Amino acid sequence: MFRFIFITLPLLFFNLVRLFLFVLCLFPGFIRFGWYYFIASDRVSLPYDSKSVRQRVDVYRACTHNNGRQQQEQLDGSDSNFNMLVEELLNNSPVVIFCTGGAWMIGYKMWGALLARALTAAGMVVVIPDMRNYPLVDIPEMVDDIDLAIGWTKTNIAQYGGDPEN
Repeated sequence: MFRFIFITLPLLFFNLVRLFLFVLCLFPGFIRFGWYYFIASDRVSLPYDSKSVRQRVDVYRACTHNNGRQQQEQLDGSDSNFNMLVEELLNNSPVVIFCTGGAWMIGYKMWGALLARALTAAGMVVVIPDMRNYPLVDIPEMVDDIDLAIGWTKTNIAQYGGDPEN
C-alpha cells in the first residue's frame, strides 16, 4: 500500500500531466488541419461505388491564386480574355490521384489533405480515394477499390475542373 500511494500514484499523475501537455502542444496543428479539411478547402466527397461507406473519393479543386491580378481585373471590369483564360486553365488542370498508406489496415483519405493543399495551390486537381481495409476485405478487394476509384476519376474528373487525359 505504501508503494502504491507514494510511488505509483505520483508517477501516474506525472505521466497524465505529460500526456496533457503533449496534447496541448499538438492541438494548434490539429486545429489548423481540421480547419482546412472541413472548412477552407474546396473539397467534394463523392461515392465511387456502393458496396461500402468507405468507397468514396475526396476531390480537391485547383486554387485560383493569381497574385491579385484576377481580382483587380474583376474590379476594373476589363480584360475579359484573361478571366476566360483563367477559367480555361482551371477546367483543364492536371489530376493527381493519391492513395494513402497504412499497411492495408488503417489508411484513410483525410491523411492526404495537407498534400492536397500544396498541390491545389500549384493548380492541380487532387483525388484521394478511400478504400475498404483489412480485415473487412482482403487485398484483391482493396486493389479493386483503387481500380474503381481510378476509373471513376477518368470518367468524372472533367466535372470538377480536371483533365481526364492528364
